[in-house]
Amino acid sequence: MNPVLKKLRDRSLSSGELANLLQKHIGDGLNEIHCREAVEALRRISDEGSRVAAEVTAELVRHSCGDCEAVQRVIEMFRAMDVG
Repeated sequence: MNPVLKKLRDRSLSSGELANLLQKHIGDGLNEIHCREAVEALRRISDEGSRVAAEVTAELVRHSCGDCEAVQRVIEMFRAMDVG
């Protein structure tokens, strides 16, 4: 597994840090392979609440818009969670 995505397992990561790791992996969000890897890696997030929210968000978007849009929405969600 990609070293950046392995870091998602760290229990001490904030929502903002999760968003940054996902963004670092997908870059500009144009590489479907990187996006698919990121979607698959969401299940490795250690914090159960964050993991479930990420998986549900990705699943709702993924089938109609694709993996890259799904990861972008998860990143936006994590960043919004980090503000509050």
